[in-house]
Amino acid sequence: MKSKKKKSYLTVFSAGILASQLFVSPVLLAKESPQPDNYSENTNVEQQLDDQDSSAADDQESQEDVSKEQTEDSTELSSESNEPLVDSETADPVVESLDSSEESDSTQTTESAETTELEELESTEPSEEEEKLDAETDDLEVETENKPKETDLIDESLAPKENEISTESNENTENAKKEEPKTPPIIAPEQVINPVVQSPDATSHLKNSFYDGRTIDLPESFRAAKIADSNLLDFTLPILADYDAQWQAALVYEIIGQIGELEEPSTMDEWINERIKAVIEGKASWIEKEQQVEQLQPGDLLYDENKLIGIYLADGYQASLVTNQEEPTKTAIEVQRVSIEEPLSIRRLSNPELATYGEKLVTEYPAPYEFTVNQKTQTFIETLAQEAQSLGQEYDVFASVLIAQAILESGSGDSGLSSSPHYNLFGIKGSYQGSSVTLPTMEDKGNGELFQIQAAFRSYSSYRDSMADYVKLIRGGITGNPTFYQDVWRSESKNYLRAADALTGTYATDVNYSKKINSLIAVYGLTQYDQVIATETGLFIQGKEQIPEEYRSLMTFPEYNGHDYNLSGSYPVGQCTWYVFNRVSQLGGQVDDYMGNGGQWGNTGRRLGYNVSQTPKAGSMISFAPGTAGSDPRYGHVAFVEAVGPNGILVSEGNVYGGTTISYRVISNELAHSSSVSYIMPK
Repeated sequence: MKSKKKKSYLTVFSAGILASQLFVSPVLLAKESPQPDNYSENTNVEQQLDDQDSSAADDQESQEDVSKEQTEDSTELSSESNEPLVDSETADPVVESLDSSEESDSTQTTESAETTELEELESTEPSEEEEKLDAETDDLEVETENKPKETDLIDESLAPKENEISTESNENTENAKKEEPKTPPIIAPEQVINPVVQSPDATSHLKNSFYDGRTIDLPESFRAAKIADSNLLDFTLPILADYDAQWQAALVYEIIGQIGELEEPSTMDEWINERIKAVIEGKASWIEKEQQVEQLQPGDLLYDENKLIGIYLADGYQASLVTNQEEPTKTAIEVQRVSIEEPLSIRRLSNPELATYGEKLVTEYPAPYEFTVNQKTQTFIETLAQEAQSLGQEYDVFASVLIAQAILESGSGDSGLSSSPHYNLFGIKGSYQGSSVTLPTMEDKGNGELFQIQAAFRSYSSYRDSMADYVKLIRGGITGNPTFYQDVWRSESKNYLRAADALTGTYATDVNYSKKINSLIAVYGLTQYDQVIATETGLFIQGKEQIPEEYRSLMTFPEYNGHDYNLSGSYPVGQCTWYVFNRVSQLGGQVDDYMGNGGQWGNTGRRLGYNVSQTPKAGSMISFAPGTAGSDPRYGHVAFVEAVGPNGILVSEGNVYGGTTISYRVISNELAHSSSVSYIMPK
C-alpha cells in the first residue's frame, strides 16, 4: 500500500458547512481516486477518475459534479411503533429521502422520491423558531468562486452542548491541536520513572451507559441473542487511492465480493486462477520472492512449503479457500489473518493489464472517495462511539455503518437539524415522543425537478436518543413491512460492506450512498467499533523485578530513561501516547507528532505509511481498540511491546495509574493475536 501525499482539499466538515450555506444538499465534496498532483482551491466537486478508467466511471462522476442539483437521501420512514409522519391524515408508509449531511442552519435539504408514490405535504405556518432560522439564512452571502476557509466556517454554537454526550475523559487530551500546541513541563534527563507497585482495578473500565438506570425506548424483541461475527473479521477495505496499482484494487474487490459464498469443490490454485483470468488481460507474468509480512502487497499469492494457501488482501489479512463446516461437500472463501512463518514465499504479478471486467470492477469499487481526516469529524466520532458500539452489539447493527451515516447525514453534527435543541442525526421525519420541528426541505419528483415543502422532523433530547431511534427504524422497518431493512442487520449482511450496500435504494436513493459510507469507514477506521469488546485486561505487573522470568529473560531494551522527547507538546505529559512516543524516541525510532488517540494509531499508521500488522514484535507499538482490555471506551490505548513470548506478550505503558507512572502488563496470546489490537513498527 502506498503512503498518501499531503494535499489541500475540502474536509467532510468544511464540505458540510459550505453545502449548508448554499441551501442545497450536494454530494460530499471528497475527491475520487486516483488523484492529480495538484488540487485547485476553487474546486468543490470530486476529482475525476484516472484517464484509464472506463467511460462508465466518467458518467457516474458527472452525476456527482452537479453537486447543487443532485439529491442525497436519508429516509422518511416510520416503524410500526413510531409516531406518524406529519399527521395521520397525510402520512403514507412511503419511502422518502432526505440528506441532512450538509444541512443549513435552517436545515433546508434536498430529497428524492423513492419507487413508491410521493405525496406533497401541506405547507404549515412557519414557527417562531423557523422564522428565526430563515432570517439568519437571509443574511448569508456565499462566494462560490472561492473555497471558504475552514476556520471561517466553524460555528462554535453548533458544538455539542452540555446535555449531549460528553467527549471529555482522562484520555481526551490525547488529540492535541496542531494550532495551539502546548509545551509540557520537561522531565529532568536524570530522572528515571520507577514502575508503580499497585494492584489492578478489578472493576470493568467499560460502562454501558444505555443500561445504567436510564430508559431507552427499544423493544426487547430487537435485542440480539448473540453478537454476529463479521465474515471480514477486522479487515477494512482500503480506499481506492491506497493501492499502488488499479489491478490490485480490482483483484481484491473480486475476492471480497465472494467472501462467504459457497463454491463447488476445487483447489486453491484452480479458484485463484479463475479469478485472475477474469480480472487480468492475457497471460499473467509472475515474480517469485521471499517477503516479510510488512512487505506484502495486495494480490500477492502466499505459499507454505510450495503449497498455495491464500491471496493477500491488505493490513495483515489474506483470503483462503476452506471447507465449509455446515456443508462439508462445499468450499467457501474465508478471510484470515496471515499467520505463517516469516519470511513468506510469494508470487507477485508483474505489470499486468486489466481486462474489461477488471476495469468494470475499478469503476464499481466500493470505497472510491478519499476524504481528508479532520479533527472536527474525529471529535464527533468520539462523541458517538461508545453509545454506537453498545447499540451495535446489543441490537444487531454495525456501529461503523451507524457512525458513518451520522457523519454523512449531519455534516459531522453541524447541520441545523442535528444541532441543539433537535439532535436529529439521520434526518428522520415525523415526531419523537410528541416532539418535532417543521422546516423547509426540497423534494424530487423523480425526474430531477425539485420543489419545496414544509416538513416535520423528529426532535430529540440527545444524540443518544437519535441513535436509538435510528436503530429502532433499522430493526423495526416501516409500517406494513417490519423486515424492510433486514439486509442491513449484522446477522443478515455478515459484513459492513453488504450492510451499506443494502441501504442504497432503501434508506437513500443516491446511487453512490454506500460508496460514501464505505469510504468514511475506511478513512476513519470505524470498523474498530464493530469489534466485540475484549474483557481481558491482562496481568498487571507491580514492578520490573516482578515480571515473570519467561518474559524478563526476553527483554533486551534498556529501561525508559525518563526523558521527554516530545518537544512539540503534541502528547500531554502522562498520557499513554506521550509515553510510547518517548519510549520509541529513546530507542532511536521515529513516531509522528500527531497520531491521534491511542486507539487510532493503527489506522493513522496505515495512512501515514507505517508497517501495521496483526503480528506482535518486540519494539513495536500496540494499539488497543476503544474499550479493549480495560481501555477507555472512546479513545482506546497504546503501549510499547517489550518482549514476545510463547504464551503472550509483555508491554510497558503509561496512564494506567495516572501521572508519569510507567507500568508493565502481560497480555495473553488470545488478546495479543485478536482483531482488537494492531501493531505499528516505528519508522
